[in-house]
Amino acid sequence: MEMLGDEVAKGDSNDPTNPFAFDSVRLNLPGSKEYNPRLPWVSKVCFSTGRIAADVRTYVDDKRVTGPHRLGCTLATRRAASILGYLGLQDTC
Repeated sequence: MEMLGDEVAKGDSNDPTNPFAFDSVRLNLPGSKEYNPRLPWVSKVCFSTGRIAADVRTYVDDKRVTGPHRLGCTLATRRAASILGYLGLQDTC
């Protein structure tokens, strides 16, 4: 149920008002011509800003929200915490 709650909290990835919105998935794999060691191997990218999109990661029973900047992280954390709280799942974002 935790993973289902995460998917509900992330919402529609095509909605531009959603802090978890992204346009594509970038593969930055070693051995490819475009490989950049400063970037993660797999990341969701928002083309409008050119930055990595916000995401929620779960480790055991703890959730961490990552984002491209402080405001993006704040909006994503607020959305995740409010929706997970509405669903009755405890959240420690």
